[in-house]
Amino acid sequence: MFPLAICKVFVIIYIFLINFPAIQVDISVGGNQSLEGFNHISKTTLSDGEVSIKVRWNNLTGMETKIQNYRLQQITNGHDILQLWYIDDQLVDCEFSEDPETIKRLTVDPPNGTCHELFSNSRDGGNGGLQLQPEAMFVSQRNFLINQCDQLHTLIRRRLKSKRWKRADLMTFPGTNWCGKGTTSDHFKQLGRRSSTDRCCRDHDHCKYTILPLTRKYHLFNYRLYVISHCDCDERFRSCLRISNTGSSNLVGKMFFNVVQTKCFVFKKEPTCKKRSWWGKCLKFGKIRKAIVRNGLSF
Repeated sequence: MFPLAICKVFVIIYIFLINFPAIQVDISVGGNQSLEGFNHISKTTLSDGEVSIKVRWNNLTGMETKIQNYRLQQITNGHDILQLWYIDDQLVDCEFSEDPETIKRLTVDPPNGTCHELFSNSRDGGNGGLQLQPEAMFVSQRNFLINQCDQLHTLIRRRLKSKRWKRADLMTFPGTNWCGKGTTSDHFKQLGRRSSTDRCCRDHDHCKYTILPLTRKYHLFNYRLYVISHCDCDERFRSCLRISNTGSSNLVGKMFFNVVQTKCFVFKKEPTCKKRSWWGKCLKFGKIRKAIVRNGLSF
């Protein structure tokens, strides 16, 4: 293990190597393992049970965040980012995008935990007797995981098209009727045993401005597999969970805002042509209300 100060030194070296690729530097880890480039793994465990693992391997950066049976994996090469969400080790949602803010946050932020050796000795003798630690393997499987994401999107589109998407296919947080992708409640006043948390989720589900998965509304197509809401609704949801301040509300907040990292949208007036002549010239200009995607806040 390495102290946090050494981790931060590694980050400085890593940024230096990116800006000056012609300079070759060997970093020795564990005293006898010389790694090409900047490779390390860091691990952080919080008091509420959240565990995050950050991996830098060759030109890839990966991060895995776990809370109970929920897990988020993020992998980026600096140009695009793959994000996968799991429940009980089953892939339930994923996203492949070029979101610069998410990529920057993942690649620039230094590790906050304790550094560990990225490689372990391998008995098969391959790769010079070294292999990636098991908890870092997901980074090396990026291409396979992209394929898994494509297959999941295809499956969900088929279910939506054939209307075979059932309530049982949707995840609801234990002890609630409204917290999750679906609802198990039959009417508005029916809440789960974690009522204060459930009330926040119920009110958020009834946000006036939303865009359903894989649908177009407000001149924006939501290609994600979850509903996106107006940012004001997400902010009220965040405040409600903070005021509730229970174990379940804090867990739901961390899952929604920190792990799933759902997007929200705001409205912006944009100029448009409302009337054209038969040869295409605009005769009347106006403005439309268009939804613009924004990154959500942290909990």
